[in-house]
Amino acid sequence: MPENLTEQAAALLKNGNVVAVPTETVYGLACDAENENAIAQVFALKGRPQDNPLILHACDLAMVEHFFGPLPDIVLRLAEAFWPGPLTLLLPRPKGRFSMATAHRPLAGVRIPAHPLFREVIQKTGKLIAAPSANLSGRPSPTRAGHVRDDFGDRIPLILDGGASEAGLESTVLDPLSHPPRILRPGVIGLPELQNFWPEIASSWKDGAVHEAESPGLKYRHYAPSKPLILLKNEPLHGELLLCFEDELERYQGQGAVTLSLGHKSAESAGRNLFSALREAEKRSQERILIVPFPNTLEWDAVNNRLNRALQGDNPSIPTPAPQD
Repeated sequence: MPENLTEQAAALLKNGNVVAVPTETVYGLACDAENENAIAQVFALKGRPQDNPLILHACDLAMVEHFFGPLPDIVLRLAEAFWPGPLTLLLPRPKGRFSMATAHRPLAGVRIPAHPLFREVIQKTGKLIAAPSANLSGRPSPTRAGHVRDDFGDRIPLILDGGASEAGLESTVLDPLSHPPRILRPGVIGLPELQNFWPEIASSWKDGAVHEAESPGLKYRHYAPSKPLILLKNEPLHGELLLCFEDELERYQGQGAVTLSLGHKSAESAGRNLFSALREAEKRSQERILIVPFPNTLEWDAVNNRLNRALQGDNPSIPTPAPQD
């Protein structure tokens, strides 16, 4: 991407505008994290409730330390292991700063994104950037620039096109300073990976111990397409639109289904393709969308979490897997 576009994005952000940016997780609707007018624009554009906190993004660890002061040793160790990358850490919010972006909560979610374009934009602004997903609130998250255009049209002055998001799911949110440290939202970096790094980490979303508003992406309905999304059981499939994996396409097509692929059967592939497939399914003529169940294992926690929140109607919740040895 030409450098003048990242310069343009940085200038717009510094002047209080909202810009859509690529990240390795999903596209973000970015604004200066301390400009309350810009933050209000983000909430208004998305239709997002203002008690739903935003994640703050830095270009490097030095920027995090500039705004948050000396970091605890465990935060530095996590940063060394997982940043840049899809891990959001809750840190004590600096007194008098970032109040509106964090929904006036004492902790701020912070991460360093892995996408080089976004980091370049942040570096050129010299500011922490708040960037929730660049979609209308409650809709499937955007993993391509076209998804952002579908939701917002020309209401955003600039959409930086960085290609398809590599991960396709939002970041893992971790509170490293609680006792025990808690995962508040499952994401690309899974519980086993974090527990290998730090065995005491607990997964609070399993037992409902985390308060909904402590982490972005928990309190309100998310990820739902405009049509009913139904978990496949024993429905006749003639003419039905079905999201399934590559090795299932032929079988379900033989039963009369109109199929959309989620890629090869893996949690990584499902995460990368779920939101895009939901958005593609919305454009088809069928009145509802069926989707195959995903495996009930820890590896699939994050994508099952997103699917669970997107399901409509009388679908039972997908059970949460028990910890594995």
